[in-house]
Amino acid sequence: MMIVSNTAQARIRLPAAVLCAALLLTGSGCRTKPSAEKAAELRAAQARAASLARLVPRQRDVFSTLESNRLHPSVIGTVGTEMPAFRGAVERGASIGGDHLNQLAGVKSAETDLWVRTPAEKRVFLVGAISDGPTIWQLSETLRAGGYAVFLHDFRQGQSLRSSLGECPSALVGAYFGTAGHALVGVSDTAVRGPLFPSTTAPNASDVSAGMRRAILITPVEAATIGEAGATDFVAVEMEMRPLTIPHEGGEH
Repeated sequence: MMIVSNTAQARIRLPAAVLCAALLLTGSGCRTKPSAEKAAELRAAQARAASLARLVPRQRDVFSTLESNRLHPSVIGTVGTEMPAFRGAVERGASIGGDHLNQLAGVKSAETDLWVRTPAEKRVFLVGAISDGPTIWQLSETLRAGGYAVFLHDFRQGQSLRSSLGECPSALVGAYFGTAGHALVGVSDTAVRGPLFPSTTAPNASDVSAGMRRAILITPVEAATIGEAGATDFVAVEMEMRPLTIPHEGGEH
């Protein structure tokens, strides 16, 4: 049996300690426990990955664009939606049937022309009540910057928000809605959320975190546009965001 002296053991341990110190400096091996800040960042990244995993690919693209907004939207979860009731509320009597793209092609507007020329998966119909108007407008600017065509509609007033079209006939609103690849709906107002999204994660105003706004992103599962999809062929996810203290901007697009 070989007996190693204390001196020899010390000589063995010293290079090992030096090597470990070098590895720590270079960021590899002999790692210490991550700091609380790093652990929080890791948990946030894992939570985001889990949220994105709930989205269909087309929704994931839209949400990834929205994430760049200073509102910092985060996905809460999937929700139930009453699409027949939602369609009726948006269209105000307009029919989903018919050749909506052909109808829009006849409208003399740069905004409409852009909408028609944009692929269906890049068209977003944004709608909200007065309380969500500023939030929806901010998100629309981010989507436009990301290459999306956007149509904003006021739920209560029945007219386009910040649009060169001004007040739109219900048939024209229905044409935009039917040809959209996504709908993004502000639902902080319980009067909007209640009848259209019966199983949302925050059905009552008291459940919404102080100062937070809510919106629901609706996307057809298989069809290219909302008008082509069946009544139940949709996936809807709710997101939460903290609004900025920026006033709603009007004017022409």
